[in-house]
Amino acid sequence: MHSDCISRNCTDGMCVIPTCFDGILNHDEVDVDCGGSSCPACAFGRSCVLGSDCLSGSCLDDLTCDTPSPTASPTDVP
Repeated sequence: MHSDCISRNCTDGMCVIPTCFDGILNHDEVDVDCGGSSCPACAFGRSCVLGSDCLSGSCLDDLTCDTPSPTASPTDVP
């Protein structure tokens, strides 16, 4: 049963090691398969706790990832 496993994932009655690609909020992820110390950063609108949880590097007050700041392109520079 999934709830019997720390990973919240079991296959054939055996607990499965959590990964950043299993579609389950587990391990130290902040949102499903992103954030925390082991998984890739989360996209805009996903849950976060710290700026490092987000691709944009910015976690908003409502604990969701902010949109990335626009990056200047060579044509934007005078």
